[in-house]
Amino acid sequence: MENLTLSVFWINFAPIYQHTIGGLTLFLSVLVTFLILMKTPESGRQLSRYLLLIQASILFCDFCWCFLVGPIMLFPIPAAFCDGLLCGTEIGAHVGVVLLFQCMSLVAMTVACTLHYEYTVIARMMNCRRVTTCHKAVVRLMYAFVLELPEAGIIISEASQQNLRELLISEKQVLR
Repeated sequence: MENLTLSVFWINFAPIYQHTIGGLTLFLSVLVTFLILMKTPESGRQLSRYLLLIQASILFCDFCWCFLVGPIMLFPIPAAFCDGLLCGTEIGAHVGVVLLFQCMSLVAMTVACTLHYEYTVIARMMNCRRVTTCHKAVVRLMYAFVLELPEAGIIISEASQQNLRELLISEKQVLR
């Protein structure tokens, strides 16, 4: 069976499709943000802050995926072409990969914080448990720490790969 992701049609079509879908999702994100700001009743204002946070993180994630990095996946090969604004240099491509992981963990963190907020509201409404501000802060910091670990790993591995590359280049020059 032929790998269609390596065909010339896919490589030419994928960026156009991705940027079109990206522009549409950015427009929809701005529209949803406007509706949250203007049409949320007064009783839902506290939850709307969290919904705005989720929407802002999704907007940032869409912008990174569709315009800054723009990866074109080459399935089943674990690789991608970089077709975004950051892809001109090796450093830009590395920053793009870290940015993709960062924005995905940002979306996960905002969803987790929103769910935690809903849990605290339900607990307060049922008078079954008092959730303190300290508890909220600890849980949110724990979410942030756990979700930031992959980015730290990527940054450290890239630094060690760069050091290894420089070491191999210097060793090659010494051998000559």
